[in-house]
Amino acid sequence: ELYSNNISGIIPEDLGNLTNLVSLDLYLNTLTGHIPSTLGKLQKLRFLRRLNNNTLTGQIPMPLTTIMSLQVLDLSNNKLEGDTPVNGSFSLFTPNSFANNRLNNPPPAPLPPITPTAPIPSGNSATGAIAGGVAAGIALLFAAPAIVFAWWLKKKPHDHFFDVPVFFTAEEDPEVHLGQLK
Repeated sequence: ELYSNNISGIIPEDLGNLTNLVSLDLYLNTLTGHIPSTLGKLQKLRFLRRLNNNTLTGQIPMPLTTIMSLQVLDLSNNKLEGDTPVNGSFSLFTPNSFANNRLNNPPPAPLPPITPTAPIPSGNSATGAIAGGVAAGIALLFAAPAIVFAWWLKKKPHDHFFDVPVFFTAEEDPEVHLGQLK
């Protein structure tokens, strides 16, 4: 990040030899001259974030469009001229990336998101009513036996068993025998 450092002069061609460079920020300096085509060798470059607000001239070098990792680009507010590339990674960038230059054919603004439209019903409403009735009938066919079975289980008398305490013997209570359930 070398932005806003009052750096003047041209961008060195040798900058393209820094092949592991991921980000380059040179905005708000007084850089002049053209953008070196050797920057196209920076295949790991993700952010050519800001070459904006300098006085760069000439055309945008086509080798820059081959940097497929490039995610952010800002060349605005320079004196660049010629055609605006729209191929390769440059197809991702909006007109704001190239604003306030002397460029031809700026890329079109991105299309607004497509909103899905409501489906248009086909056929007549009787078909839907029949399908709904069939679905309700099938649901009732399975639900009714389950409801009847649950009701039957609730109404069925349940035997409650308990263990006879050990301290009772047959002599004390002739009706209860040890281990017998009542």
